[in-house]
Amino acid sequence: MEDLKRQTGKNRLEGGKSRMAANKLTKGQMFFLLLQSQVGIGILSLPYDVFQKAESDGWISIIAAGCWIQVMLLVYVGLYIKVKKDHFHALLEEVLGKSLGYLTAILYVLYFLSVAVLILTLFNEIIDIWVLPRTPNWIIGIIMVFLGYYLGKESVQILARFNVLVTPILFIMFLLITYALKDAQILYLLPIGEAGVKNILLGSREALLAMLGFEILLVILPLTDANNKKKLKYVSLSNIVLTLSYCYLSIINFMFYSPEELKIVPQPLLYILKSFSFQIIERTDLLFLTIWVVTVFTSFVNYYFLAVSAARPLVKSSGIQRKLPLIFAILILTVNFFTNENNVYLVDKVSKVITNSSYAFVIVIPLILLFAAYIKNILRKEKIHEESM
Repeated sequence: MEDLKRQTGKNRLEGGKSRMAANKLTKGQMFFLLLQSQVGIGILSLPYDVFQKAESDGWISIIAAGCWIQVMLLVYVGLYIKVKKDHFHALLEEVLGKSLGYLTAILYVLYFLSVAVLILTLFNEIIDIWVLPRTPNWIIGIIMVFLGYYLGKESVQILARFNVLVTPILFIMFLLITYALKDAQILYLLPIGEAGVKNILLGSREALLAMLGFEILLVILPLTDANNKKKLKYVSLSNIVLTLSYCYLSIINFMFYSPEELKIVPQPLLYILKSFSFQIIERTDLLFLTIWVVTVFTSFVNYYFLAVSAARPLVKSSGIQRKLPLIFAILILTVNFFTNENNVYLVDKVSKVITNSSYAFVIVIPLILLFAAYIKNILRKEKIHEESM
């Protein structure tokens, strides 16, 4: 009888562990969630943006940005090593205290929402120029937000599976742009390093903005079923893949356009593809944009999910928690409607405010959290040592 009870208890424990594992992300899912969150709007204008600062050395700026991101990935993983919590809100309260942690969590929710709005606004802008100039932006916005709501209200596992499912289309995007190598002029890349260290670093700032999305790790790291060493390995691998991919795309652009041309082409990738045609494909740029729409949608829905996920612990009412996805969807649509009413100046101003504020949420606050956690650990150890004496 005693053996039976012991066995029953063991089975329950194992069952509990298996259910916890089922509610966790795999290492691969974390990899693809991170990758898809970073690929999106910025890919179209990245070569142009870095060229304005570092000219043909812009590819070096992208590598430098990848190095900065790697440092922040170490900070994120280190933060959860120092503070062993199972979600981001609990980490904030542990390090900053209940009141300040609650306030910081609200700020992160607003940040995630604002980035989702920005992605949707810039997406509408590109679609309006290149694909559907006569279609009202609010119609495109409604479709995007409806699909985002449908997926974003689900669990992180379902979101991750979708990100994994659509990842192969990224290879088609890179395959299409590779065709431009037939007209490439490698001499346009020379001399390497001519822009100087200062301009290359300024270019890395532009590249970093195009590669944002890695802050998703603040939410999904504790939701991943792996030890910290493996987590760091997979997020680093994702960063390497993204950095090299962006570097590759930029080099193709730098070899295709002359320096004078690249100064005046805001979406160089699309103009390259527009110049190509095949027997069965007349507008290659539209084929590329069709694929690109899916990558933008994954970025949008990932940020939408982050906002909902970060807001749930802040609300005590279970009824409101269930309605949060709908509330945020309506909020995003409303803000997007007012920023899209042919007000280019407003869109540009909002874009600058959000991108500049991203440094605080992506870099400054995580560094402060890590430093505060480190200090708290030291003080805790000193207190334990004093009590034991």
